[in-house]
This record gives sequence, C-alpha cells and structure tokens, in this order.
Amino acid sequence: MENFLMKRVTKFVPKVNHIVVDLQCRLIWEFGDVQGYRWHELTESRLSLKLVLCRDILATLAALGLEDSHLCGLLFYHLHATLAERARRHPDLYDGLKSEIESTIERAYRILRGDISAPVDLELRYRYLGPDCEKPQQERFSILSI
Repeated sequence: MENFLMKRVTKFVPKVNHIVVDLQCRLIWEFGDVQGYRWHELTESRLSLKLVLCRDILATLAALGLEDSHLCGLLFYHLHATLAERARRHPDLYDGLKSEIESTIERAYRILRGDISAPVDLELRYRYLGPDCEKPQQERFSILSI
C-alpha cells in the first residue's frame, strides 16, 4: 500500500488533500501496531517512511493552526514511538534523538492525557522516556520490549 500511495496517488493528488492525508494516517497507524508490521518487524525504510509521514502531516496541521488537536496528539505519539524505536535499534543515535524523543512524548501526553482513546502505553512512555526521567538509557528502553 505504501508504494501505491507514495508513487502513484501523490503524482495526481496533492499531498495535503484530505484523502491523501487520511491514507497517510492509516499507514502511520498500521506500522508498529498490526500483525506483520510490529515494531520489531519494521524495516528501516518503513521506519523512515513513518517518520516522514508523521512530520509532513504535523506540518500541515500546524499550518492550519491545529497543533493541539487530538490528531496532532496521536501523530506526536507515533512520531515519538518511531524515534524511540530507532534509538532502541541504534543506541549510538540516542544522544542526537533524545531531545526530540522527550519533546514529542511530552506534547502527546499534554494533548491526550485523560483521553479514553489515548494509546494504552502513553503514561508509561511519558514516565520512562519523557523529559523528567532520570533513568539510564538502557533502562529507559526496557519498556519497549513489553
């Protein structure tokens, strides 16, 4: 589906079209959470695609003045999860990604806290990977294997 979306649909329909954005969101939700596309099964190219899609849609929503919307909260959560997975796979990248990992989970937590549709591990990720966590790097990422 990602090849169809990225190579075919976006040739004929603008990337900010609501249908294209919906398809991009569906890919974001699938990668990491669906059988066959779980975090440990994702290739580096799919992780990179998820990062690009999250950032693109967040930029579109920011341009529309919707930075605090529920959709933004979910996208910040997925951006955080993708960055954390990349840092877990490549510990040498952690220092460069740390501030973005912390800021994205903080934004997601601020928007989605107390929401019944928030991801089930939002609170746990905020405690272990958020800006106030003092745990060592290895212990921080131990929650990702749960």
